[in-house]
Amino acid sequence: MMDPHDRLLGYYYFGFHSALVRYRVLTIQGWVVTAFGAAGLLVFWRDGSDLFTIAVALCAAVAGLSLVHQSVAALDQYVRVPYPGPAHGSCPAEIAEGVGECARLMEEIDRGGWQEAYAAFRALNDMAERFSFPPLR
Repeated sequence: MMDPHDRLLGYYYFGFHSALVRYRVLTIQGWVVTAFGAAGLLVFWRDGSDLFTIAVALCAAVAGLSLVHQSVAALDQYVRVPYPGPAHGSCPAEIAEGVGECARLMEEIDRGGWQEAYAAFRALNDMAERFSFPPLR
């Protein structure tokens, strides 16, 4: 059976970091695919290419936007999952404080957007030193 502290760190620290990494990677990939599709659409449209070529470029742009949407939806789902926090006095103060900060970051992402997600990613990387958490990498 897992230690309750390990479960808290697993969800609020390691799991949250993993969700943010997936979000970042998929979002960047989605915008790159969207940019290539949009550029192809502009080039083929001006070039007077056939309808199939234009449709392929349009589908690439839509696929990229779908990938961005999927990354946002997955992160949104992760930060909205109700997971119990530490009971008062049940774990060391450093863990409780760090988990509380992770929960606060999740709430900020839920209320905010991509800027909050990237700020949370940077904040999580700083937590290892401040709260004596295990390293993320």
